[in-house]
Amino acid sequence: ESLLAQWRTYVPRSVNATLGQAASPSAEAARADVKVDEARVMLETICFPLTRESSTPEQLSSSLGCLLSLNKAHRLFESVLFSPELGIRHHVLSVLLSMLMNSVFQAHRDETVQVMFDIASVDWERFYSGFLQTFLVEIGGLSDSQKGIIATNVSTATDFPTFSKEIIGFA
Repeated sequence: ESLLAQWRTYVPRSVNATLGQAASPSAEAARADVKVDEARVMLETICFPLTRESSTPEQLSSSLGCLLSLNKAHRLFESVLFSPELGIRHHVLSVLLSMLMNSVFQAHRDETVQVMFDIASVDWERFYSGFLQTFLVEIGGLSDSQKGIIATNVSTATDFPTFSKEIIGFA
């Protein structure tokens, strides 16, 4: 809850409206750019527990819940913070998929898949042809033929039940 309160302090509605706009040299845009930087730091703070195996279940649940709440309230995953140019979308998806692959985080599987689904649903093509293919290349411990089999067995499902089943199977 405190992270959500801090988000509301750093990113008021007027700034949220500017997150999707291109930067311009005006003073107002410069202030919006500062707010975007502050929001990015806040987002990194929210996601930090997801990157640590030593995080408590409460921290993981709080981080995942916060991401879902921010997306619902502010369309976070459609904002400039999650634009492909910043690389945050790819990073967060990588962290989440790595969490699913790590048995330590299995208690948060459903929340993790929901966050992944919400991020992927912004741009399904970029998720399947961009992120997932890159993740397969970067993952260690698999031969090229194993990676090829995995890549061909993943459909491009856009409904939650199928997506969930396939992502869990992938992990």
